[in-house]
Amino acid sequence: MKITIDEFKKEYLEALQNVYHDRIVQNITADRDRTRTLFDNYMDTFLQIIQKFQEHYAMEIGEIQISLLSTSIALGTPQFAFTAYDANGMFGEEILTAKFNAGWYMDGWEEYHQAITEKCRECNALAYIHPEGMEQMMRESISFAVSCLAVVCKYLFAEFEQREGYEQIMWADGFRLTAGSYRDWSKLLYRKTPEADIFWSSRRKDFSFCHFQELVYNKKIFEKIDLSHAHFYGCEFVLCKFEETFLRDAVFDGCRFYHCSMDGVDLAGATIRNSTLKKCKLTHMNWDAEYDNPDKIKEFYKPFEMLENVVEFCTNDGEEWKGV
Repeated sequence: MKITIDEFKKEYLEALQNVYHDRIVQNITADRDRTRTLFDNYMDTFLQIIQKFQEHYAMEIGEIQISLLSTSIALGTPQFAFTAYDANGMFGEEILTAKFNAGWYMDGWEEYHQAITEKCRECNALAYIHPEGMEQMMRESISFAVSCLAVVCKYLFAEFEQREGYEQIMWADGFRLTAGSYRDWSKLLYRKTPEADIFWSSRRKDFSFCHFQELVYNKKIFEKIDLSHAHFYGCEFVLCKFEETFLRDAVFDGCRFYHCSMDGVDLAGATIRNSTLKKCKLTHMNWDAEYDNPDKIKEFYKPFEMLENVVEFCTNDGEEWKGV
């Protein structure tokens, strides 16, 4: 009985994909410290290459893109590419590229190919589905691997400006760090932004990825402001109100909150560390991320974190709160 690729995909491919997608998740999560160490080493090596390059050529870096090279997967030698672009970013000139082994990340790819081949044999479909058709079906899983890469790197490089060697590199205004597919879709991980005054700025409600250092906010109302991925270092908040403010993946380090209130604030994935919170009132908070893929990628999302803080006389929905 003849079976087409579309029929095969409808009947069998999803189950085969799920098995392989579970394998990708396992490759990443089985040893999270190893995953972090490998990506840290890749980035440190690449930043050193950029520094040496700029010793001879004074070219600003407008974007670094971390990508999973689909062509390398097809050739059987999976690689990550770390690519530096000029001030125009990904749409400008490519300055440098370094490639690193991604075999550990794509481990199980050959078994996935064998599983599809075996299923085709069971269905007597080898006469109708040629090797090119199998490769086409397998490529659909590369997008999942790329999505996983973007989410993993999102946390590894969120505080990119804190990395050793960052200050020695010439960055263009608006420098971006992204992860995804080579010269294609990418997730923004970090953006170099100029200092901005939240309450006196033409940026109005969007302050995502902005950095704020040693500022004092007294009796300020943060209402429906996008502060996702924002970083606050050594800031003080006194008698402030946060109302329906977006603080997803934000970082508060060494900050002080006194007599503040938060209502309907999104803190999913945010981090508060080395900070003091006294007599603060929290209501209707959102602590949990919404997952791109509830069954798989959720394992990579970081929960809201409270690290090494002093929390006194604070409440969450009327009950005593010592931090999540």
